[in-house]
Amino acid sequence: MNPGLRLYQAIIDRSELLSLPFQEASKACGFTADTLASCFGDESKAKPRPLHDVLDRKRIDLIAAFLHCSGFRVLQMADVFRWSDYCLIQQSAVFNSKAVSQSHETAAYFEEVTKADVASSPIFILDELIAATWSEDLKEAAEKIDVPYETLNSWRTGRPKPSLRDLAAIRIVAKRIDLGTPVIMMALGVLAKSDFQLDGCSVDIEDELNKALDIDIL
Repeated sequence: MNPGLRLYQAIIDRSELLSLPFQEASKACGFTADTLASCFGDESKAKPRPLHDVLDRKRIDLIAAFLHCSGFRVLQMADVFRWSDYCLIQQSAVFNSKAVSQSHETAAYFEEVTKADVASSPIFILDELIAATWSEDLKEAAEKIDVPYETLNSWRTGRPKPSLRDLAAIRIVAKRIDLGTPVIMMALGVLAKSDFQLDGCSVDIEDELNKALDIDIL
């Protein structure tokens, strides 16, 4: 099954609600109709492409605007996050210790992520990786975790900018330095604090999470 089918269904539902042809809805989200359909295994003239490879910052923002929802909800519907991507708040010095119930743990985790002082700080993450691997430099750290040095160095230089294409490498680094994947994504700019806002106001993260899950795939 292709990841992100709830996102695809949400775009289709919104286009029907607005009485927009699918082609126009796709364009509003930064895709051609064929390219969008190809990401979900639907009939298309375009070559199939993994959704996470094409879901860049610009498209996340465009889809959020089209659906009138937060970028966080877009990422949830796109199946970007897994439970294993989260770390317990109490386990990291980045967060304040906070007792949370099981039912609210995910929402509470992301609440703390938005408060973490790591936004757009890739150097902090890379320095942590070098220290965690007892390495002399980034190249040695890359070899030890079996991630291409070019990938990690691009995080430092911002050329090209980190994106969801780097998700596999992000997960490896997150595990090695004992931080949740969303924290690394925030530091790299893949996840933005604006993803937790709508119309300039902070969203109810638990409500957005529930709405992302409450999509019936037809």
